[in-house]
Amino acid sequence: MKLKNEFITLTPATRIYGLKIPVVALTGGIASGKSTVVKYLQDKKIATICADELVKVIYQKPSSINFIKSHFPQVITDSGKKIDFVKLRDLAFNDNNVLNTLQSFIYSQMEEAFKDQLKKLPSPEFIIYDIPLLFENKLDKYFDINILIYCSEEIQLSRLTVRDGIDENLAKKMIKKQIPIDTKKTMTKFIINNGGDLQATYQEIDKLIEVLCLP
Repeated sequence: MKLKNEFITLTPATRIYGLKIPVVALTGGIASGKSTVVKYLQDKKIATICADELVKVIYQKPSSINFIKSHFPQVITDSGKKIDFVKLRDLAFNDNNVLNTLQSFIYSQMEEAFKDQLKKLPSPEFIIYDIPLLFENKLDKYFDINILIYCSEEIQLSRLTVRDGIDENLAKKMIKKQIPIDTKKTMTKFIINNGGDLQATYQEIDKLIEVLCLP
């Protein structure tokens, strides 16, 4: 599957990580349903890479465990071999300095992790990159197209408490760390509403694929 020429808006010199193929950013607020959309796109044989999955790979590296051990030893368990991500998340979302330190460490390794994952894909014509903090990190200009997965903040809150098994107070803190979803809605032309019936979401995805891609 290929993007229509009108939606190939960048060159390798201006595109994220200097990539030769077009890259579409898929973003949204936390618990807006990006994973559901990505799974549907994968079923459609559209190449995708997920930033959250890359982060998980990075955290598994011995160098990452050593970094966390040296900066935040209170979240290390199992005789210094594992990271307690529940404790780390609580720490990060209650202290901006911790959050900034973690993000700086992780982001410094994202390009390498992305390119390693891209090598595993069978020569796609374009790639969809699921990147939650697209607008927060001011990366939107480095993508040929930006697509927002939208649902209301109330639905975000409900999904997040159930998905992560956390209380409403922590869920609200996590949501407030991001640009409000309704503000993001004004920052991009392409929007998929994922606030209701899944079949309706799938239909919106199909319609958007028809708009963006060659038959």
